[in-house]
Amino acid sequence: MKLTKIPYTLLGLGLFFSAFVGISQSEELFATNLGLTGSILTPSPYTRKIEESTISWYGYFFDERDASTFRMENGAQHWLSLSAGITGNIEAAFARESYTGSSNRRGRNYWSLKYQFPVETIPMAISAVVPGSNRDYTTLMMSFGWTRFHFGAGTTFGGRKLLETNVGTFNDYGTGLFGGYRLRSVLPNRNVLANQSLVEGEPEQFFGFAGGQVALGRNFQLLYDYNGDVVSGGFRLSLDTTTFQLNWVSESDYDRLFGRDTSNVVASAQYKF
Repeated sequence: MKLTKIPYTLLGLGLFFSAFVGISQSEELFATNLGLTGSILTPSPYTRKIEESTISWYGYFFDERDASTFRMENGAQHWLSLSAGITGNIEAAFARESYTGSSNRRGRNYWSLKYQFPVETIPMAISAVVPGSNRDYTTLMMSFGWTRFHFGAGTTFGGRKLLETNVGTFNDYGTGLFGGYRLRSVLPNRNVLANQSLVEGEPEQFFGFAGGQVALGRNFQLLYDYNGDVVSGGFRLSLDTTTFQLNWVSESDYDRLFGRDTSNVVASAQYKF
């Protein structure tokens, strides 16, 4: 099976197990790349217990053209996050994104906050993700559901658009964390020659998402999600306070935007204290 097909296969298995197979539901909460509790990349409608904290690392691997040698070389995107339960229904997280290898893109900081509504019908929560730079885009999301299956919708706003004049410089325009990324041609203005086109790009303003985790045993879970752009699926091994994950992801709009050749693999580890 090609790696590009694995996340879609695991997504299908996750949805099947969630809907039709009587496997026990895992109530344990785990951190996404941003630190918020959820599946792989999407936030669930639950929050951590008071004074419960985690530190986690996510690594995404790819090949990217080196700016100095013009050859495709190995690169990686890293997420290091810290999260904590503040009250019985509020959790906060901080995440640092950085790059190594062939990628020379700037690192970014993100602050996140999630509030779980005190309702007895369907669990629901609202999450906010705020970047440390005014170039990048803020995200607001509503999550509904359970640990086995959650879904929701969100919006991105703020940030700096990509223009044809800064397309080669990652530092000059912003990106989002959820939903796809769209490029479009716009009509030339008086500063552009009549026979030239102008390209603009920005994250999708609205997006939907879904995800979940299904317990396959006492310490083993099947994971799946879709963040409006990337389909993900994988497995998690939980050992008391330490957790390891191996996930497969589809190619994203940002892979195509940056000219990356993805390995389709995301690895992560978490420590709870």
